[in-house]
Amino acid sequence: MLGMASRSRMPRAHRAVFRADVQGLRMVAVVAVILDHLLHWPAGGFVGVDIFFVISGFLITGLLLREHERTGTISFSGFYRRRIKRILPAATLVVILTVAASYLLLSRVRATDTFWDGVWASLFSANWNYAAEGTDYFQPDVAVSPLQHYWSLSVEEQFYFVWPWLMLLILWLGAKARAGSSSRSSVSVQLAIIAIIVGSFVWSMWETAASPTWAYFSTFSRAWELGIGAAIAVFAKSCARIPDEWRPALGWLGLVGIGISLFVVTPERTFPAPWGLLPVLATALVIIAGTGGEQRFLWPLTNRVSTYVGDVSYSLYLWHWPVIVLMSTYLPLDTVPNQAIAIAVIIGCSIGSYHLVENPIRNSSWLDGRVKATFRNPRGWRHRGPVPKLVALSLTSVVTVGTVAWALIPQEPRTPISPPEVVFLGDSYTAGIGSDGPDWPTSVSEELGWNAVNLAAGGTGYVTEAGVEGCGKEHCGAYLEQSEAITDEPDIIVVAGGRNDPAESIEAAALKLFTSLRDAHPDATVIALSPWADDDPLNEAFTAKSAAVQKAAAGADVIYVDTGQPFVGHADLISSDGVHPNAAGYTKLSLLLAPMLAEATGHSPTGVGSPSATSATERQDQVREALRAKEWPELTPAVDELGDDARVPEWVTDHCLDVDDSNADGCAYGDEGAELIALLGDSHAISYMPTLREAFPDQRIQSLTLQQCPAAPVAVQVRTSQGSSPYPECDDHRAWTMKWIGTHKPQTVVIVDTWDTPTRMPGEDTVDKLREYKSALTDLVGRLTEMGSQVVVLASPPPGENLVDCKTPASTPGDCLRTMPRSYSEWTKATEDAVAESDAADAHFVRTDAWFCATGSCPAFVAGVATFADGNHLTDAAARALGPLLVQALSTQ
Repeated sequence: MLGMASRSRMPRAHRAVFRADVQGLRMVAVVAVILDHLLHWPAGGFVGVDIFFVISGFLITGLLLREHERTGTISFSGFYRRRIKRILPAATLVVILTVAASYLLLSRVRATDTFWDGVWASLFSANWNYAAEGTDYFQPDVAVSPLQHYWSLSVEEQFYFVWPWLMLLILWLGAKARAGSSSRSSVSVQLAIIAIIVGSFVWSMWETAASPTWAYFSTFSRAWELGIGAAIAVFAKSCARIPDEWRPALGWLGLVGIGISLFVVTPERTFPAPWGLLPVLATALVIIAGTGGEQRFLWPLTNRVSTYVGDVSYSLYLWHWPVIVLMSTYLPLDTVPNQAIAIAVIIGCSIGSYHLVENPIRNSSWLDGRVKATFRNPRGWRHRGPVPKLVALSLTSVVTVGTVAWALIPQEPRTPISPPEVVFLGDSYTAGIGSDGPDWPTSVSEELGWNAVNLAAGGTGYVTEAGVEGCGKEHCGAYLEQSEAITDEPDIIVVAGGRNDPAESIEAAALKLFTSLRDAHPDATVIALSPWADDDPLNEAFTAKSAAVQKAAAGADVIYVDTGQPFVGHADLISSDGVHPNAAGYTKLSLLLAPMLAEATGHSPTGVGSPSATSATERQDQVREALRAKEWPELTPAVDELGDDARVPEWVTDHCLDVDDSNADGCAYGDEGAELIALLGDSHAISYMPTLREAFPDQRIQSLTLQQCPAAPVAVQVRTSQGSSPYPECDDHRAWTMKWIGTHKPQTVVIVDTWDTPTRMPGEDTVDKLREYKSALTDLVGRLTEMGSQVVVLASPPPGENLVDCKTPASTPGDCLRTMPRSYSEWTKATEDAVAESDAADAHFVRTDAWFCATGSCPAFVAGVATFADGNHLTDAAARALGPLLVQALSTQ
């Protein structure tokens, strides 16, 4: 994609049409795309592809028109031969090496998907494949194909396949209708191109609103962009009449427009139409300014560096995305050093590809009708055929990929010598852990064999100035002084607190402390605990402090633990002073932190905070064992078997996700005469069906679920591959469900709503949406109990990592851990409060986070069973394993 010919190898006959400004535009386009994909800045960097479309339409159309003027026809064999030589060798090389690297570096499932993406890319149909799959180009949280960027090449090649034939037809019809007049046939082409642009743009406007995913990848919705470039070539004679003194102004106006579009055309805009007009028209202005006249004073585009990057832009575009996707699997590309490595690999591969494959083959006589093609480099060395260089480049690339992969394989974490030495730094919150509470450090030391020293002092903070609000003591900000009191070399350093510090100053002070600790004690594991509060919802100041400490921890590469969650909304855990936890609060904090600190250092807890030996205890032991795992066990189901088809059979085999009158009878399990249980909710509800069947084998369980439709009567939008839209079917389904319950009168109704339901509710304020959800759920529970049913509200699982994406030949289980998001905890509390506020004796709430996570971390498997089929929905084996836990949870209520 991305260009015709470079300056360095331009045949003499074509040098007259070389455009340095166009090469510079290619530089702007490819740099914008790479920065967007690697740094996620600028936000509109993806419009670089649209710049390429305009350039391609202009150059290809100009080439065809010049050939028709010179020969009276268009040589299709010559045109497609040039396109094959220009596009195919480098594109094929990148596809082959990317697929090979995927099988080396990714899971087999992702590698196989990449192979088929390579097949679609080789057939120049990648855009239709991604559109049909509902690929969201702007979804950064979903693992993407390393060949996804080939969609734009497919759009261009489809355009190239049709456009020469259409051009020749229009020229022939125009000349015949007007007695062979070439000028009149040109008018026909001009009218035709205008009609194509207008028609495609109108279609793009409609499709962007109706089906944004299809619009983004569709050739029909993008044709107007290539058409505008073609129109410049068609109206070239008119462009030649532009006064020379106007050209620099037009060029700079277009360049500024491109710059603006990189920042204002964001993924939230309706794209490609109408917002695609801004970068497309701006690019057109730059090209027009240099058409038919000299392009002067546009040095950002016409300098040698810019034009060279433009020459290499095709290779840069081909290589950048596979490098980013494959490297990010092993190396977080959110730091400057790692980003620099990625850029170096991209540039190295691109320059090698350009000089060894792309340019030599494009300027060779291959496909020119000779039996053997001879290549000549600038220094006169000759060899037969492209094979030697292709082989050399392939071997070099394979060695490079292998070396990078080997370098990125995670090393085994350090296991400290037992017993570890632990130091606590902090304020009265930390000091209280060892005095006002259950003498926590001593108990941890006894149970785990730790030697703990508590250097905390009341009223201190991160900030070094005295007189900090809430303190008023000379030793405010003494954390740094506490750290200087560490005389030995501890294995673990725990820093807790920050409540007394001002939010605007805490980040810099915390970063200074964490950095000094890492520098002074490089072999120690440093763990930062968040400030804490019991406010519900958390006030802005506390949230800002927590975010500041977390950011500082990330900047210093230390472990961050959110300890605010146990206290949010639980005033009963706070002592009479309104500030510190009481004994119960410290006990709960101990249950949270003891195993987490143990797991962070490789030392297993042996009974700290463990309840009596029950199924819940055994499950927590299994979860913690999974968190400590250093090697992958044999998983059930195997990773290669995961994906959509690994969801529970009631969903994928029985098709009981969406239930109505037409299939309700086929979505009931158990004897007809048995006690009836009705299951309400969305896809997370049907995912629990094996759990219910294991827990209640002697009862009849009826699925009444509908995907993306919460049981709680709140307005939500439905998400599809075409975006989000209103969901009136959800209201209709709820009405049908309540009617069904009224008729069949189940003894028990189980409700399961997805934890992120509030994100699909209208509005921007999360707190308001949680309150609305809680109120709606409270009303529903009350209505159901009034109808005579016992109600069980079962919390959905917290989100997990998708093993298909994160498990690779070089990964460890630790690479697939997921931190439980605060939003999940907030939703869980709102759901729990909703059941409590219903005042229904026959209503019960079952928490499930301990079934999947421990100390805020969630492994991707438990007891050798893969938890999620897709990172969100349970596998059948995982769901069935929860049956005894549900029975035990209900028996204690």
